[in-house]
Amino acid sequence: MVAFAGIDPNVFSSGKFTATINKITKHSSRRLRTALYQAVRCGIRSNRNKKLRAY
Repeated sequence: MVAFAGIDPNVFSSGKFTATINKITKHSSRRLRTALYQAVRCGIRSNRNKKLRAY
């Protein structure tokens, strides 16, 4: 599901080098990523979900 949504990390490494900052791949459904982002944003804005806000 994570890969389908395109939110899996893109790990870059070459030889002995491994990147410390990894961005998401964005190879899949843009609409699904947007829907997940909006859902989390609404959860953070409301004071009902304390665990999500703390995370």
